[in-house]
Amino acid sequence: RIESAFASRASKARRDANESETRFRHLIESGHPASVSRLLSDLADGSVASFDDVIHDLERMSSHPHVFLHDPEDGFHASNNIQFGQRFYGRSRELAKILEITTVPDESRIGLEAIFISGMAGSGKSHLVSAVGSFVSSFGFMVLTAKFKRGMEYESRQIVSKLIGDMLSNIAEMENGDDESDVSYGRRVARAISDEFDAGCLSALADFVPSVRSLIPEAAEGENNPECTHWQLIFLLSKLFSSVLRQERRIFLALDDLQWMDVTTLGLIREVLVSISKHPEERERLVFVGMYRDDEVSPDLMSFAKSLEKIEGGGRVNVTDMTLSTLTVVDVSEMITSELRLPRRLVSELADVVHKRTQGHAIFVVQLLNTLVSDSTIAYSPLLR
Repeated sequence: RIESAFASRASKARRDANESETRFRHLIESGHPASVSRLLSDLADGSVASFDDVIHDLERMSSHPHVFLHDPEDGFHASNNIQFGQRFYGRSRELAKILEITTVPDESRIGLEAIFISGMAGSGKSHLVSAVGSFVSSFGFMVLTAKFKRGMEYESRQIVSKLIGDMLSNIAEMENGDDESDVSYGRRVARAISDEFDAGCLSALADFVPSVRSLIPEAAEGENNPECTHWQLIFLLSKLFSSVLRQERRIFLALDDLQWMDVTTLGLIREVLVSISKHPEERERLVFVGMYRDDEVSPDLMSFAKSLEKIEGGGRVNVTDMTLSTLTVVDVSEMITSELRLPRRLVSELADVVHKRTQGHAIFVVQLLNTLVSDSTIAYSPLLR
């Protein structure tokens, strides 16, 4: 009798599953989107746990129709097209804050904006700032980025030199380009630098940033010039940035892994920012972003950030601190839901497992999910429930 009862239940479960699958396919073939077909089928067979799940499904379809109502073409292959980590999850508050700061019109700004973003390795600091940089570049920002290296602190000064060199090379390309506004801007910058620096200073600057000569060909080669002292270099770079910032284009300057910058270069950056902050015309056009690992921060780095809030002599820097925490299980669920185009109720168990295995560490969440995709453990198909 017991075996017969179990067999009967198993048989009924198979019939119910077949009926539900048939219903789902009929709805798909009738032209309904997969998400709608899935919800209606699940409602009909009683597998939706609560009314809240129904509301959540409908809200997702309404707010993200491109994901949940527009099914991929027949040629879509999940293994080739699903890539976790390309979009942001769990960072909406931080993203909104940075965009709020960077997109304020110049005339409404009061001071230089400095944003410090901390978090453990792999928490998404670089990814977040890269996305912001791509966005603001479409609004006319010149985006400058540099990344410092573990165990290579002695290269910090060269990294700054290359960063500034890339800026001047880009401006030189604008001057020689086809866009009239870029050409005009490049010429104005070149003229401003030539007017600001005498021959000796220009030669000294070119020794530190050789690409100055791509913009100012008359910058002479330094013959036996002694290397600039720390304070001379601060003076030259402050004048250079002021010359560029006066030409009405904003700069988004992002430095990554500040915890590996040497103390001298850290002081150099600080003094240049302080100098710019004392000139209202220029400071409103600069947004500085510094990223660092909060488990490797040094006292010098902490004092660097705090000192910018207390500038004397008319300088003003608005300092914003933010820390990227680990992802919550809701964030992980949102990531899986959006990428696999499935309702939250069907991915909750997977989200729980992934969150527990990774402790919500963003880079490990992404790596684990992409491994599951590459192994075909998880996949998306509009014809599967």
